Parts: sequence; C-alpha cells; structure tokens
Amino acid sequence: MPRDLGLGDRAKALGQFGVNRLAHAAILGAVKDVLPLGEAGLLVGSCQWPLLAHRMDRIRDHGGTGLLAAHLAGLG
Repeated sequence: MPRDLGLGDRAKALGQFGVNRLAHAAILGAVKDVLPLGEAGLLVGSCQWPLLAHRMDRIRDHGGTGLLAAHLAGLG
C-alpha cells in the first residue's frame, strides 16, 4: 500500500494502485452490470473505492471480466 495514499483524491489513489482509466472503466461496467443500481452507486461512491477497484483489477487481470462478474454476483 502506498505510504502517501490519500483516498480523498480518488484519481490519484487509483493511479497509485496502478488502476488506469481503461481498467477503471471495465471495472465500473462490471459493477453496473452485476449489482443493482443503488448498491453499485454505494460501492463506487464509498471512500474505499480505490482499494476495492485495485482488488477488482487484480481479479480481472487473473481471470478476466467474467471472473470479476462472478465475484461481484456473490455480493448480491
């Protein structure tokens, strides 16, 4: 975890975790496709979103968007 992590600046935090714009868009798409709109909004709007997005990006890197969607479906 970056020592100077500031979750108040989401774009900076995502960059510190190595989540680029394309990956972030793919993650957002998967979240919106799998979770109900209200739950997706709460998840994406949380202050911990950069941490969650980083973890989701790692899952997506290892198993593709399908594996990420399966993990997200388990939340529902």
